[in-house]
Amino acid sequence: MKKTLEKWQVLLLGALLFMADLQLIARIGSSEDWLVAVLCVLLALVTAYVIWRGKLLKGSVTLVWWQYLLAMGLGLFAVYFFKILGAMLLMIEHGPGYMPNNQQAIMDAGMPPYLLFAFSVVLAPVIEEFVMRGLVMGKLFNPRSIWGLLISSFVFGFLHSPSDLGSWVMYGGMGLALGLVYRYTERLDVAIGVHALNNLIGFVVMMTMAGG
Repeated sequence: MKKTLEKWQVLLLGALLFMADLQLIARIGSSEDWLVAVLCVLLALVTAYVIWRGKLLKGSVTLVWWQYLLAMGLGLFAVYFFKILGAMLLMIEHGPGYMPNNQQAIMDAGMPPYLLFAFSVVLAPVIEEFVMRGLVMGKLFNPRSIWGLLISSFVFGFLHSPSDLGSWVMYGGMGLALGLVYRYTERLDVAIGVHALNNLIGFVVMMTMAGG
C-alpha cells in the first residue's frame, strides 16, 4: 500500500468531498441539526486525512514557532483589511446595516450555536482551504503560481455569492489574503489556521450579538 495518494486520486477525492460539502450546505437548517453537525465534523476529519495522505499539509518551507505565529498574524491582518474595505464599499453602495448574501443566508438558516460552530469554524476552513489552496494552487498549478493565486481567489469569492463590488472585495480579497499566506509559507495548515481563526472571531461576534 502506498504511503501517499497520487495526484489524480487527491483531485478526485477533493471533488467528491467538495460535492459532499455542498450537500451538507443544502441540509443546513433542517430538523436534524445534530446529525448535520456530526456530519460536518466527520467530513472535516475525512478531509484532513486526505490532506495528510496527499502530503498537502506542509510544503518545502519550514517554519519555527515565531514564524508560524507571524504568518498567522499577518494573514489575519490581510483578511480583515479586505473585510473592512469591503464593508466600507457596501456602506457606500447600500447604506449602513447592509449584509452580504453569504452572511444573510447564514443568519436566515437559524442554525443552533453547535451547528454554526461545526460548520463555520470546523468544516468550512478545512474543506475550503483543501480545495482552493491545496488543490487549485498546490496541485493544478503550484503554490508559487500567480495564475493559481488569482484563479483560486476568484473562485473562492464566487462561491460566497457576491452580488456587488463590496462583497466581491470582501470575499475575493479574503481568498487573495489566504492565497498569499499559502504562497509564501507553502503550508496548508497556516492557511487553514488563519481561515478558522477568522471564522471563530465571526462566530463569537454573532453569539455575542445574539446574546445581547
